[in-house]
Amino acid sequence: MIDIHCHILHDIDDGPPSLEKASEMLRNAQGDGIDTIIATPHFNSATAAMIAARRDELSGHAQQYCIKLLTGCEYTLSDFSVELDKTLITLAETSFVLVDLNTCSIPLSMEQLAFKAGLKGFRIILVHPEKLLPLESLRKMLELHQAGIYFQVNAASINGKSGRGAQLTAEKMIAAGICDYIASDAHNVKNRSFETMQAKYRVNVLFGDDAAETIFELNPKLLLKNNEPESIAFKRKSLFARLWK
Repeated sequence: MIDIHCHILHDIDDGPPSLEKASEMLRNAQGDGIDTIIATPHFNSATAAMIAARRDELSGHAQQYCIKLLTGCEYTLSDFSVELDKTLITLAETSFVLVDLNTCSIPLSMEQLAFKAGLKGFRIILVHPEKLLPLESLRKMLELHQAGIYFQVNAASINGKSGRGAQLTAEKMIAAGICDYIASDAHNVKNRSFETMQAKYRVNVLFGDDAAETIFELNPKLLLKNNEPESIAFKRKSLFARLWK
């Protein structure tokens, strides 16, 4: 699997504090079925200057675990708005950029910002909206999706680790066809580790093989080719079908 959102670079943000801890995360990632990681530290001016060096320091360890290590960045919405007129750090040198709303509501200017980003050749992926936005925001998320904004849900939310509200919103997003990616957002090996294999299994149980393969396998591969995700509404399986499986 390809993890498009992971804070694995050491001593750069609130991820692992050392190279050794980052290596532990790589071991966990391999055990969770991940073979490619896009390292996405939180953006600030200091972080941007350190990403390449931290990646190079960690790349040898990644090779030991048969993991391909790519880079990107996670922007807050305010930083993205400012940096859009400068040089953005995209996911694996594609046109896709991770953006955190960092608020419990969708700004009125969101569609306008997406339009501006599109004119400059960038495509926004909003990260873990299920953790931030209430279920009532689903209709607005659908509108944003139609406007060319994509959504990444956290594996921990699928697994219920972020509360029932986040889990329910994540499931509704899958059913509505606006859960484009599920990623780890891992920060360490303890309370914020990789849960992608468990999340993929749960999506498979609830929505079927096609949903799990599209969200966890196909869409990240399309991203690395700089192509848009397959946005499909998946029908939730009946209780009988889930029990039979």
